[in-house]
Amino acid sequence: MDLAREAVHDIELVYGKKPDLKVLREWGDEVLVHQAGGNKLGRCAKRGRWIGYNSESNSSLIYFSDTGAIKAERNFCFVNNCHELTRLH
Repeated sequence: MDLAREAVHDIELVYGKKPDLKVLREWGDEVLVHQAGGNKLGRCAKRGRWIGYNSESNSSLIYFSDTGAIKAERNFCFVNNCHELTRLH
């Protein structure tokens, strides 16, 4: 038995059901990052790409293609389920 199957088996033994992997995010998923400040008519979100979880803080790493920067962000949502941030960059 390989390790991946053993791990799922152990999770099933502890919780009594298989883990729900639908909530896992794919590397490179498009996100909208909230932009603080500015005025009411300006943009409130900036597009980026989700890179992964930040191991040093409770945030995620987001890549911004317009600047080439990777930043740790907390205030973001994935585009496929983001309803509150409507004014885009």
